[in-house]
Amino acid sequence: MAGNEPSFFSNIAPAVKNLAIINVLVWLFVLANEKTHIIGVDVFNVFSLHYWETDSFKPFQLVSYMFLHDRFSFSHVFFNMFAVWMFGGIMEHTWGSRRFLFFYIACGLGAGLIQEGVQYIDWAIRLSAYNIMRKVRKVRKIRLLFPRIPPQHLHNMPITWYAVYRHIIYS
Repeated sequence: MAGNEPSFFSNIAPAVKNLAIINVLVWLFVLANEKTHIIGVDVFNVFSLHYWETDSFKPFQLVSYMFLHDRFSFSHVFFNMFAVWMFGGIMEHTWGSRRFLFFYIACGLGAGLIQEGVQYIDWAIRLSAYNIMRKVRKVRKIRLLFPRIPPQHLHNMPITWYAVYRHIIYS
C-alpha cells in the first residue's frame, strides 16, 4: 500500500514545481559561482536589477532578477519558494499553468518597473534637495556679504548678481 500513495512532489502544481526548481538551481549556481568563479563573471551582479540610468543596467535584468535570491541566506530562497508553493499552487489549480505563469512574470515585471520608478523618484528628490541646499548656501553667502539687503529681495535676485557681487568684493 505504501507504493500507491502519492509523494509530496506529485501533489505540487507543475508550474509551481518548475519555478521552485529553477529558483533553487539558480541560487545554487550563483552560490557555487561566488565560491569557485565557474564562469569568471559575477553572475549575481550581471543579472541583478540595476538602476536604468547606470552603465550596469541591461533590459534582460527586468526578467533575470526575479530568479535571484540572497546569496548568503538559504532562508530567503526557502521562504520565497514556500510562499510560491502555498499561494501559487492554489492560483495555478484555479487559473491553469499558463495564466499562473503569466501572472508570475507580470508581477515580477511590474515589481521591477515600480522599483525603477521609486529609484528615479528617490534620485530626483535627492538632486532637488541638493540644489535647494546649494541655493540656500548662496543666499546665506549673499546675506553675509550684504547684511543690509532685506531678505525678501534675496529671492528675487538672480544668481548672476551673486557672481557680480562676488567678483566686485573679491577682486
